Amino acid sequence: SYAYIRMMGPEALRRATEVAILSANYIAKRLDGHFPVLYKGANGMVAHECILDCRGFQQGGGVLVEDIAKRLQDYGFHAPTMSWPVAGTLMGIKRVEKIVEIDGLDVDVAFSDHLLFLRYTDRPGVVGAVGNALGALGINIAGMQVARNQRGGEALMVLTVDSAIPADVLAKVAKETSATARFVTLV
Repeated sequence: SYAYIRMMGPEALRRATEVAILSANYIAKRLDGHFPVLYKGANGMVAHECILDCRGFQQGGGVLVEDIAKRLQDYGFHAPTMSWPVAGTLMGIKRVEKIVEIDGLDVDVAFSDHLLFLRYTDRPGVVGAVGNALGALGINIAGMQVARNQRGGEALMVLTVDSAIPADVLAKVAKETSATARFVTLV
């Protein structure tokens, strides 16, 4: 927790807290009447977590909290926290569409407006070279996943970046890493 707080800094920590409280209360309001929401304050608001009480489903029809969580995953929702801090509850439901596999390589990448895909032979220094090349050109990396089938074998890097990557920059990154590069913009 200490490292997280120090890393975030006061402004970002305040913003993250505001978004968490707003999101939890949005979910609580939308699901109120369908699921009992635990730990509401006197004003009907929840704190930074919305905890849904699913115990009535088990008592009324034998549906377990695990069954509800699995069904949410079937519809593309991120796996919620189950039975914590209260047994038979769900917390942290959010819809997250992700890329989880590309050509047999496991990745965990949320869709983004700008995605960069690099295929290369696994070797030390590629991640650093990509980061340095993009950083030197003012392109911020928002997220990165690297996958390989074996040490020294085929590797795949998937990056989410904050802005479009011009063709000349893409060519430079591909040349510096001996990679096949493809940039996709989804906007």
